[in-house]
Amino acid sequence: MPNLVGTSVAANHAKAVETSQLGTRRQVFFVVDMGTDVETNYTASNSLYSKAVRAIQSVAEIYSVGVPNGQNFTVSVAYETVATSDPTGLDTNAGTNTVMEDAIDEACATTCDVYNAVFDGSTLEYNC
Repeated sequence: MPNLVGTSVAANHAKAVETSQLGTRRQVFFVVDMGTDVETNYTASNSLYSKAVRAIQSVAEIYSVGVPNGQNFTVSVAYETVATSDPTGLDTNAGTNTVMEDAIDEACATTCDVYNAVFDGSTLEYNC
């Protein structure tokens, strides 16, 4: 193959755009506000945090779950597996995911909010 360094074709190779698809499927992020403390004893068997994570797993494929802080925790899931009534909301830092909220509320006997979230630099923005 010829060396294309310095050509207009090589210029495209040097570009970068924001993405979560570097060797994986696209990820989307959420901040879960449980409305009550989930940090205390979150590692305990069958904790509220554990129940909430399992509830999310029932409606989406989870990539990562953050350590809870007070009543909040973050989660990233595969975009294609997210059940939602508003798929355009997944690309914004506004709105909530009612499908996840319903699953968590049923599993935990609580009322929570699951906010769509996006990274802006080093900040995870949600509920804007």
